[in-house]
Amino acid sequence: SAYDSSSPFPTAMASSSAPAASHSAQPPASRVRAALGCLRPSSVLPMLSELSLLSKVLLAHGALDVLLPNPTTASPLLRVLDRQFISKKKRGWAWLFLMCGLMKAHGAMSDAKCAACVAGWAYFAQAVAMTTEGFYHGSIPRATKVMGSNICFCVAMLVWLQVNAVRSGRAPAASTSSSSPRSPSSGAPLSPSGAQALAAGPSAPPKDVS
Repeated sequence: SAYDSSSPFPTAMASSSAPAASHSAQPPASRVRAALGCLRPSSVLPMLSELSLLSKVLLAHGALDVLLPNPTTASPLLRVLDRQFISKKKRGWAWLFLMCGLMKAHGAMSDAKCAACVAGWAYFAQAVAMTTEGFYHGSIPRATKVMGSNICFCVAMLVWLQVNAVRSGRAPAASTSSSSPRSPSSGAPLSPSGAQALAAGPSAPPKDVS
């Protein structure tokens, strides 16, 4: 599949050589084999190498949230699957970090605006939850430096996502304005009739018929 190079977050685009009708005509087994083929290392690695730096950071941090322990809980995925902890209080932080990790992974594969919304809310939720429980209620038995570093990282990622979304929104407008012809004197964009007259060049002076 091709990728949209104009977006800082490459998103999978539908191939023009394979219309939607051909996909609907394929049997389910063929579609399953095609989906599994996209998960091969030979297909995944080139896609990951084309991601931007911000997308790679989101994807890596999302995987860390899902798989590794954090200042609030053990490995979220293992804690959710472990049936020894019957009390739901043991799984609250695990569910939060599991959902936030999946939201970050989704944002890594989306465009800048979608990533700012989806992954941005994940970082915002983590920062607010750890700040409230760690410093206001004091319910997280971790060092202040450990909690503070995690909260500062979430805030920094939230700011990075929002700034990247604003810059990506300004880029199409700037390219559109730069591509439109401008008046030599004022620098303002010309109307279509003015652009045609400028492209045609100066007209010849009228001949003296007298």
